[in-house]
Amino acid sequence: MAVLVLLWAAAAVVVAIIHPFIPAARWLMVHVLVLGVAANAIVIWSSYFADALLRTRRIGHRREALTLLILNPGIVAVGAGVVTGWYPVLMIGAALIAAAALLHGVGLWLQSRGTLASRFSVTVRYYITAALCLPVGGWLGVEMVRGSQEMFAQLLFAHIGLNVLGFVGLTVAGTLLTFWPTMLRTQIEAGAERAVARAWWLLVLGLLIITGSSALDSPWAVAVGVLVYIAGLAVIGVSLVRAAAARAPSHFGPWSVAFSLGWWVGSLVILTLMLISAESMSDAVGSVRSLTAPFALGFLAQLIAGALSYLLPVVLGGGPGVTRRTTALLDRGRWVRLVVLNGAALLALIPAPPPMQLSLSFLAASALVMFLVLAVRAIIAAVRKETAPRPVDA
Repeated sequence: MAVLVLLWAAAAVVVAIIHPFIPAARWLMVHVLVLGVAANAIVIWSSYFADALLRTRRIGHRREALTLLILNPGIVAVGAGVVTGWYPVLMIGAALIAAAALLHGVGLWLQSRGTLASRFSVTVRYYITAALCLPVGGWLGVEMVRGSQEMFAQLLFAHIGLNVLGFVGLTVAGTLLTFWPTMLRTQIEAGAERAVARAWWLLVLGLLIITGSSALDSPWAVAVGVLVYIAGLAVIGVSLVRAAAARAPSHFGPWSVAFSLGWWVGSLVILTLMLISAESMSDAVGSVRSLTAPFALGFLAQLIAGALSYLLPVVLGGGPGVTRRTTALLDRGRWVRLVVLNGAALLALIPAPPPMQLSLSFLAASALVMFLVLAVRAIIAAVRKETAPRPVDA
């Protein structure tokens, strides 16, 4: 299943390289990441984590496979509909994606009902809420394509709120409770699950304010919603910082995730300032578009690369020696890759002519290509049972 995520990541690299020559290039670059890479990763790994946290066997295999079978043709259809301007294809694709999200969310809810209470079951609540955000956010996206220009700004912020901060953000926030300490190989802080449960209310409230205020054409009110959302992240962030203080990151995976979280919060803070200074939602559209590349590269691409760098050796298995080998492969050139990707994201904040934007795209794509090459190399090493005789240096 993880290969599916890598294939979409390869497609994202291709789009980033050829984007000057294709229609709807900005839309494609963002949505290949959010729908192609992130949505597939969310379905696969949230199912995996839900089974582990609820202490159930892998009963969701068939549901997960069916969800992916519905989701991916929907993603392709939505992309084709936007690029060609053929609205019926777009509608079919959006309906398939919505059906896949509902199947995933309802399946997780039914699974959670039949299990005993778990200390970390709050994470599954995040997953269910996130899944419910995608159909509504997707519908708003369709309305943006066919709607009037006057409504575009309002629909855009609600669409971003539900899809990026809701579907992706809630999934990430809920997963960090257990995933971050596990990556660092340290203990989960006592009471961390209660903090994450409290944060859920703030995050959902922030999303509701963002969505509702977007329709009212009130950038100040949307800014309040973003601040409430940031407050929810801050509640979770306390335990994450304490875990890192107990044991600092030593491999590419946790470092990449740490940088991605910095971009997540930083982008939201900048977005809040932009909203406060905007006179209307239409004025804020240009501002939010300027954050597209940093958010997509700094947060999303870096988060997925970091998470997969940790998860691939675990899933590939093969024993301690093989795991050490695959981990070492995915760690190669870690600081070069981190500097290149974060540098490209930083430079993307500066207004630049098209040639420089193209250069940044190639720079970011090179870092992602390096990750994909190493991921393929790690899979081959696991298949061949290559081993590392000594533990990887911390």
